[in-house]
Formats: sequence, structure tokens, C-alpha cells
Amino acid sequence: MLMNNDLELKLKHITEAGAARKRILLIYPQLGPHALIPQAPLSLLSICPNLENAGFVPVIIDTRVEADYKEKIKKELPDSLFVGITSMTGLQIQYALQIATFIRRLDPKKVIVCGGIHATILPEQTLQDPRVDIVVAGEGEEVVVELADCLFSNGDLRTVKGIYFHDEHGSVVFTGQRPFLDMNKVKMPSWHLVDVTKYSEIGIQTARGCPFRCRFCFNYLYNGRKWRAKDADIVIEELRVLKKRYNVGHIVFYDDNFFSNLKRVKYLCEKIIENNLDIKWSTTCRADILARRVDAAFADLMKKAGIHILFVGSESGSQRILSDIINKQITIKDILGMARITHEYNLRVHTSFMAGLPGETEQERLMTFDLMDRIKEINPDIYITAICIYTPYPGNPLFDEIISERSFKPPQSLEEWAQLTFFNCRLPWLTSEDCSMLENLAFISRFVFWHREIKQRYIKFYHYPAYMFFRLDALLRWKFRFFAYAPEWKMFRRIVGYTEA
Repeated sequence: MLMNNDLELKLKHITEAGAARKRILLIYPQLGPHALIPQAPLSLLSICPNLENAGFVPVIIDTRVEADYKEKIKKELPDSLFVGITSMTGLQIQYALQIATFIRRLDPKKVIVCGGIHATILPEQTLQDPRVDIVVAGEGEEVVVELADCLFSNGDLRTVKGIYFHDEHGSVVFTGQRPFLDMNKVKMPSWHLVDVTKYSEIGIQTARGCPFRCRFCFNYLYNGRKWRAKDADIVIEELRVLKKRYNVGHIVFYDDNFFSNLKRVKYLCEKIIENNLDIKWSTTCRADILARRVDAAFADLMKKAGIHILFVGSESGSQRILSDIINKQITIKDILGMARITHEYNLRVHTSFMAGLPGETEQERLMTFDLMDRIKEINPDIYITAICIYTPYPGNPLFDEIISERSFKPPQSLEEWAQLTFFNCRLPWLTSEDCSMLENLAFISRFVFWHREIKQRYIKFYHYPAYMFFRLDALLRWKFRFFAYAPEWKMFRRIVGYTEA
């Protein structure tokens, strides 16, 4: 078996530990410095059924909900075959690296496997980090079992398709791409491995992938624009189990594009009603679907089936940005129509926008602000969650374009990627003043449009004077479109941990 000396020693250590070591430690890192009650760790829960069926014992440690997670890691680590850590691009990488460092100190011989979206899109760079031994690229449900079997039996890692590791010469070995999974063979997540009461959202995936070509989205590469769906009756059975076994009253469908097949959506709604599931559900939806395809009958069906929130990415008030820069394949008319339809049919919507996109002019930014006000006038109940700073995530055409044409220098290590968030602006086509303005705007817009959520989730009674100050300040700044010189918001960002000192 050819690999670098460090990994070879670690695999030898696994063999010497004996055949009893079939526990696998799976860790979900924190997402940010001020975590809310989080969503359930679906990415880890989804890979556990196959492990359990193969005789392994997965143990999930979610650092977001377990204050004593370090003690739990210490307890579980000695008897674990390997440690798996998942991570998305951004701040979660920072916490993933901290955990990996902690594990290295406890047991330098333990094999650490990294997976998730970021590791899949940039596997070789992820593998460059000395805290990472193996990278799993792509969907993990099947590869994790083959990897576990291979490590347990001291097999040849080259036989496990879908992983990256270093050989004895330090060269990267990629064992080959795996085909996309048949969603009907993806088993229901192992919900018994976590305490569902600790989570704000319990979600399932009814499908993966998206057929659209948004130029800024990770899905462009990650799922190859292929849409793969579970049979609707399998989805209904999962919902029935969650309701009966765990008394779950609200489900989030974590699909990349839930409304890719409207006939299927209608069938799911009919079956939810027919089975008296009595659940609320939320999911993503496109503005053009709501504006063009939802009529009174469809809206009524969704409401009877328990529709709660539709999450819509409106992105920009400039048609040029929507069409030419990000290829969103929606129009301003669609966004306005989405607001009208959801108001008329009393459908609850959360929508978000972006600023700082390459080529965006100041006038186009003002067009976005004006559109936000317009849809709020049309539908006073619409939730505008934020104006996010455009964040250059890898794996899509816009990312490649800003490297070649906009002098963007992508991060060269996991530590650098950990600093890339939609609260911090480091875009070379913008001046430092523009970046500071956008960082202010990202928070000011939340206090203007998302203030009820902030009040409910974050504010204690002793925060109230400060909250009222920033709320009123944000309203004034929004009214006059003045976001540039804002020392109070720079101070705020430092206090909450989303800016450099």
C-alpha cells in the first residue's frame, strides 16, 4: 500500500489496535462566533445508516449544541477507527481546524478525514493541511463505508473510489470520481444518534442538485446541474416517521431546488394532507416560480399541506446584474410578481439580496435598495433577511472569471478560506471605502428588515437600550442611503466578532 510515511504509520496503528475498533467519530464544527439554536447536522446524519448497516458504530459530536464537546472527544477518540470532520467554506473551516488541532494533540496517530462541500470543491488544497489525512470528495453515503472497511481491514486505499490522500512520495492520489447516487437508495438519516430537541430545524433532502446555471453557486460544480429526486412516497414515509417517532412539527426540505418538478410538489402536498401528517414545512423557491406558476389553487394546496416559509434569492435590483453577471434567469418583474403573489395568497416569504458583485455600479446598488423598498410596500409581511456581501465561493464560472479578469487572488490555504465570509469584504475591484461601506450595510440592512428576528433570537432585556439605538440608527441610515462613514457600526462589528481588530 503506497502512501506517505505519516499515513502509513497511522494505518499500522489502526491494525495494531485490534478488531474491536469499529466506532467512527463524526464531528460537526461550529458555524460562527455567536451560534443560534442550530439546524440539525444533516450531512453527518445522512452517512450514518450505511455505516450502521455495515456493522460500524458512528458517534456524532455536534460542537454547536454540546458545551462539553472536548470531553466527549477525549472519551470517544481512543476507540475510534478514524475521525470525520465536515465543513462548509467560510468560518466553519476555522472551527474545523481548531478541532483537528485538538485531536492531533490528543492522538497524533489518529486518521482525520475531511469531507463536505469545501473539501469536495478544493480537495487537493484541503489535503495540503497537515491536519488532514484523507479527503472525501462528493456524496459520502457510500464512500464512507468503503473507507471504513478499508481502514478496518488494512486494505489498499486506492480501491476506495472518491478519496484523496498522499502516497509515499508526497504526491496526491485521487482514486477516481464516483457517480452520483440514486436518491431512492439514500436511506433516512440516523436521527436516533442526536437529540432532536436541541435543534431549531429538522430537515430532510427530497432531492439534490439544480438544473439552473446561476454563475455564483457551488451547485454548478458540486451537483453538475443534475437534479435527482427521491420517490415522493419515500419522502412521505420519512415525514411520517419523523412525526410519529420524534413528534417533529416543522420540517425544512433542504433541497437545492425543491420546485424543480411542480407536479411532484403538488403530489407531495396531496399526500401530506391525505396522511394527516399535520406538519409545517419550509423550503427554497425561485421568484419566477412564484410569480409565473403559482395560482390560487396551488397556493391553497400548499397552505393546506402546511407550507410555512419559502426562501427566495432575489439577489439584485439590476436586470443587467441578474442576467449578465450572475445568470439568475429571473427578471425584476418576477421579483415584484413574487411579492404580489405571496401577499395576495398569504404565503410567507424570506428573501435576500447581494451587493459588491463584480461590475456592479453605485447606481445598480441603489436600484437594489429601491427594489427592496418596493417589494416591502407590495408585501409588508415579506422578510428581507439581508444584503449579503458577494462572497467568491469556488466551483462556478463567476469565481473563475474574477480570478482571470478581476485580479482576485483566492485563498491558498484552509486558514485563509476560513476568513472568507459574507460579513467581511475583500474584493479587489472595490476600494477600501467601498468595502467598509458594504460591511456596514450587511448589518444595517438586518436591523432595518430583519429586526424582529434579531429581537427574538438575540436580545436580552439588558441589550434593549443598545438594540434600540442601533435599530433607529439603521432606519435613518437606510432612509438617507448613507452607509459609508459609520464608526458605530464598525464598533458593533468588532463587538460581535465579525471584523478584524
